[in-house]
Amino acid sequence: RSGAADGLSVAEIAPEIGLSESRLMHLFKQSVGVPIRKFRSWERMRLVATHVAAGESLTMAGLAAGFADSSHLSHGFRAMFGLPARRVFNAQSRVRARDS
Repeated sequence: RSGAADGLSVAEIAPEIGLSESRLMHLFKQSVGVPIRKFRSWERMRLVATHVAAGESLTMAGLAAGFADSSHLSHGFRAMFGLPARRVFNAQSRVRARDS
């Protein structure tokens, strides 16, 4: 696994690159324009879409993107988009994921 699914927290990453957690978060937002946690959430959702587009079930896509279980994915998806993931990734949807 890589990317957002690597499981490393900001607290684990910061000392590895010689920064405090708060400094890392500040520099990331200054450089990228969004908070690191929001960026990581978006990356995880992109990974879900990529896996669903490749034919995986929503549950397996969520696990591959680093979500603990279907409930964790469902809660995160609803918090980010305001609707259930199953509504977007249903049998009738034609999901296509693009790399950046």
